[in-house]
Amino acid sequence: INQFWLPEAYLRFRTPLPVYSSPAYISPHQHFEDEDDWLRYTALLIKGLVECKNKIDTKQLEREVSTGKLKTYMCMQQYDRIMGCYRQPATNEDLLLLKPKRNTENEHILVMSRNQ
Repeated sequence: INQFWLPEAYLRFRTPLPVYSSPAYISPHQHFEDEDDWLRYTALLIKGLVECKNKIDTKQLEREVSTGKLKTYMCMQQYDRIMGCYRQPATNEDLLLLKPKRNTENEHILVMSRNQ
């Protein structure tokens, strides 16, 4: 499924992806009292994401189980790609580049704000 879905729904798609292709990454609107409030929230969110990525990288994330009658273990392959890929722009179809796991240091965090 990935060989068909990835190009059609992601790599060739030219509309804002978080809205049209990745709704799981959209969080509910938050109300902040002041600048320190939203900075504290953002720091905690980033801390949680880095902790989750470290669990994925060290294979400590508990394997998901289906909710169906048989309770089958789910494939966790996509989790390695969630926070380890880079989408390189190209003319007709972008390239999805997976960063090799040579080190365990997290190097970059992308922050989007104000409809970027």
